Amino acid sequence: MSVRKVLLASAEAHPFAKVGGLADVIGALTMALRQNGVDARVALPKYSIIDEKKFKLHFLLEIPEIPLGDRRVTARVYESTEPYPAYFFEGGDFFNRAGIYTDEKGTGYPDEPLRFTFFVKAILEALPRLGFKPDLIHANDSHTALIPALLQLKYNTNPFFSSIGTLFTIHNIAYQGNWDPSILDIIGVGHNQFYPMGGFEFYGKVNFMKIGIVYADAVSTVSPTYAREIMSSSEYGYGLEGVLAARSNRVFGILNGIDYAEWDPQVDTYLPVNYSAKSLEKKAEIKYALLKELKLDLKKKDAPLFGVVSRLVEQKGIELICEVLPKIFELGGLVVILGTGAEKYHIALGQIKEAFPGSLSLNLKFDVRLSHLIEAGADFFLMPSKYEPCGLNQMYSLRYGTLPIVRRTGGLADTVLDYTEHPDDGYGFVFETFSAPAFWKAIESAFELYRKPEKLDEVRRRAMKLDFSWKNSVLKYMELYDKIYLWHNR
Repeated sequence: MSVRKVLLASAEAHPFAKVGGLADVIGALTMALRQNGVDARVALPKYSIIDEKKFKLHFLLEIPEIPLGDRRVTARVYESTEPYPAYFFEGGDFFNRAGIYTDEKGTGYPDEPLRFTFFVKAILEALPRLGFKPDLIHANDSHTALIPALLQLKYNTNPFFSSIGTLFTIHNIAYQGNWDPSILDIIGVGHNQFYPMGGFEFYGKVNFMKIGIVYADAVSTVSPTYAREIMSSSEYGYGLEGVLAARSNRVFGILNGIDYAEWDPQVDTYLPVNYSAKSLEKKAEIKYALLKELKLDLKKKDAPLFGVVSRLVEQKGIELICEVLPKIFELGGLVVILGTGAEKYHIALGQIKEAFPGSLSLNLKFDVRLSHLIEAGADFFLMPSKYEPCGLNQMYSLRYGTLPIVRRTGGLADTVLDYTEHPDDGYGFVFETFSAPAFWKAIESAFELYRKPEKLDEVRRRAMKLDFSWKNSVLKYMELYDKIYLWHNR
């Protein structure tokens, strides 16, 4: 049978509520599924930051007294239909906060496991009353990882749920949701489920991500290489590699797609001029406008410009960027960085900027317009990640003819073919070892290509022809949904 109805449960989804890439993936995948004839809908917490008027939220129903240990919390369910059908779940003050995951100071909420246990229970209690019975529930990351377990342990006698399959997708295994065993009372499963090597126990804690891996009909992650990596070593699996390896025949890697309606230099409304592979000379105009806006040294307008759009955290290899920046400047290159993160990197990058005036533009903020200008105006894009489940910026860069310089890990390994190794069909620069010398060698190769303008344009045109849209990835998800439904119902 073909799966025709899917509910995607997530802590965030574009355009309603977004912190990071998870929101983009859920929004784009839902739209792609609907374009392929699947009635895909999303379940989200009703955060106070969601614009109720813009998205025309309307009240659907109320579910009194959802049990959370000794507490009872009433759930109120709302609905929106644009740009796709979504259900929003409200309860007490769980989602009526300054931010989705953190307060104004960036501190996580102490009742995080309570909030998302409520969300999961509210979804399952509401489903039989919504007039929508999915063939499959697609849970995402630790926030909704309890769904497969509760279906097996608490709702297994309810005929409404008996045929519903489950997929659990890991977007980043580093964020697992490790909680005190007292959460078992709130989840409502007996402490007899908490035993060494059991689905609920992880080194004395209750690990939500492990629960999702153990109880879902299948597990997926966001690139084929990342799927292999998180099963192979603690460096990538963060302690869950053994749990995943035990289910290896049910673990899949499907590359995220990107949304070319938003990321395409031919139609990008943030750019001063639009361009295509046939009008690459306009890319230089954008570069000049960017240098001017950022007050970089205009005498170096013909030097290579390296772009970084990233969270400034250890995972993204920012320490390697800090190490190679002086060498880039010594060779006459320019760099623009956009993002926020760890204070130590803010300080280190600030000191480098002081030491090399006019060579580094440091923008410690999130700015959508500037991110588009960097993708279009830069010559090369730096992504030396320690690990990268999928990564989107390298795919944006390729569409804009901005050649990515990446480490061979996760989705970066799946999307960037090294030009040095494959001069006839490569379109980026890839290095293996997580070290500054290995990273620098790849950057030197980029400098070398930059000195050959005709060759550079040829490689850029090659990059711009690649297709990383959702049209391929969505078919793989649909194929997996069908397999899961058969496994679950045989």
